[in-house]
Amino acid sequence: MPILIGTRASAAARAACRHSSRERAIFTRYDKLQAVPFADFGNRYALTGSSFSPGVLEHETWSQIAAAIEDPHGIRGRSILGTVSYITAAICRLTGDQPATACTPTVRSLLPGN
Repeated sequence: MPILIGTRASAAARAACRHSSRERAIFTRYDKLQAVPFADFGNRYALTGSSFSPGVLEHETWSQIAAAIEDPHGIRGRSILGTVSYITAAICRLTGDQPATACTPTVRSLLPGN
């Protein structure tokens, strides 16, 4: 899957990521604000913009962020894991709830229609 870069990105970033007309149509349809990041899941679900304040990760190392994920009660863990759960739910819906170990009833319940 190509990386889609919005018009708000720097000229260098836009030049590095040329899009086909189909990719531009997807970006235009789902990301009206041209937010970064943008992720399209099978043209059925989209993630546009940051799903939590990047400030919660400010001044953190990769190791500290990884450790924070292990604490679902802390602000960083809740922020990251909440987003991960919705992304997982979208992927589960697209794959027919496979793998079952990731597509738990709790995850599946996050999207409408369950």
